[in-house]
Amino acid sequence: MPPLQGNIYHAEFAGIPHGKFFIIIQTASNRKTLATVFINTDINPRKFPTQELKDLHLKIFAKDYSFLDHDSYIDCSDIIERDFLEIEEYIAEHPRCSKGSLTESDLKEAMTRLMSSPLISPKIRIRYGI
Repeated sequence: MPPLQGNIYHAEFAGIPHGKFFIIIQTASNRKTLATVFINTDINPRKFPTQELKDLHLKIFAKDYSFLDHDSYIDCSDIIERDFLEIEEYIAEHPRCSKGSLTESDLKEAMTRLMSSPLISPKIRIRYGI
């Protein structure tokens, strides 16, 4: 199953000492890369010291997502690009990594926050239509 907008997965990433949930935000028109964001337990105040940057995080509730143990935050401050084929292969090899999808309202709000982020470059905005 190909990665689709709003789908949530869990995977290990280099440089991060634990597994992370991530969300597919958009596929590039050439289908070579994906725009993704992380779900975090908290908002890191050292990385996001201003209220403007903190406000780019969307709180999601464990009651809406069975895989979450506690309320968490989608980091909508920036896009993390990932290789489409690598993610597609990872999903095929690890079918349990698929955790579901964002609710329609959470996806809409995440997109709104991403569109307002000053950290996303014009090039990335064009590539993903954000």
